[in-house]
Amino acid sequence: MLTGARTAAREARAVAIPTAMARPRLDVVRALGRVETRKLLRHPAFLAGLGLAAFFLLQATLGAFDSEDGGGDQIDIGAVFVIVIGVALFMATPMGTNACALRTDRSGLRELYGSLPSVPQTRTAALLLGLVRGPVLLTAAVAVVAYPVLRAVPEFEEHVDLVLLAQAPLTTLALGAIGVGLARWLRHPIGGPLIVVAHVFTPLIWALPWVAPASGPDGFEMGWHYGYLGAQIALWVSIAFAGDRRRGRALIVPALALVAVVVCAAQQIPEGGIA
Repeated sequence: MLTGARTAAREARAVAIPTAMARPRLDVVRALGRVETRKLLRHPAFLAGLGLAAFFLLQATLGAFDSEDGGGDQIDIGAVFVIVIGVALFMATPMGTNACALRTDRSGLRELYGSLPSVPQTRTAALLLGLVRGPVLLTAAVAVVAYPVLRAVPEFEEHVDLVLLAQAPLTTLALGAIGVGLARWLRHPIGGPLIVVAHVFTPLIWALPWVAPASGPDGFEMGWHYGYLGAQIALWVSIAFAGDRRRGRALIVPALALVAVVVCAAQQIPEGGIA
């Protein structure tokens, strides 16, 4: 039995497709990135997530204004609009990137893509490039518009600054990378909704918020917080690439990034917690 198992293992190695030693070509990644950007922005999962999130957030935001003001004061529609669109992009992006990363599996084209001359990491890089060119740029545009709009509202003026709004594109990038990374290991469409549910229905988002207030006696340490965002992006990007070549050494970078995430998460909160 042992001899038969050894022989079968040797035969499997002999006929296996050798590991590609080349790196993804930049021109191919850019070309596929343009395709993935269009696919992501037009994907039903992204559009449905954006529409549903905006609808429920708009209802909740208008309800909060009405209950607070008693219906007597004028609601700043511009402030409500940029807040709702920004948060809706946070929620829709992981659903869209997760669904786009699973497109080849659900269409039965995984073997076709695997037989192409380009290495498997090429499409993962294209998905991440489409994430940057699509939702991340949209979030950055919303943040640029939100700065003068929110600063014009007396209630938000002292809380809104560039340090706060600059976290928005990084948050979209991190959440989108989670969607791609999860799709590379959990090849099921439940991954995208699972990310949203984990943030909405668990205390995770309140323990370590993606967009945190500025440093100070009652706020987060911004240096550590930006390190936390960067480490989260590095963690899930490396997990996505590790899913293309499932080897032990491919998990070294995710392990180091996870250590950085834990360290930055522990250091960004001031002593005594957030007031």
